[in-house]
Amino acid sequence: MVLGVEPEDAGRVKAGMTVRLRSVFDDKLAFTGRIRTVRRMINPKTRLLDVVVALPDALRAPLPAGLPVQGEIVLATGSSWV
Repeated sequence: MVLGVEPEDAGRVKAGMTVRLRSVFDDKLAFTGRIRTVRRMINPKTRLLDVVVALPDALRAPLPAGLPVQGEIVLATGSSWV
């Protein structure tokens, strides 16, 4: 799956990061993937950087081609005391 990321965020997004994805039409269709590649060229159509996300094998078949999704990239995780 290919997502678009604002060019100014390119330095914060790296291969291996977790991405939470959900269909823009159906909130029940949500899943998690991992960034495989961050392309370093701005897409001339979207004016965003393309980020290729690998999906879990179980989800590849049921997703329709061209499904619009919203992605949330997990930039950092950690534990702390409050």
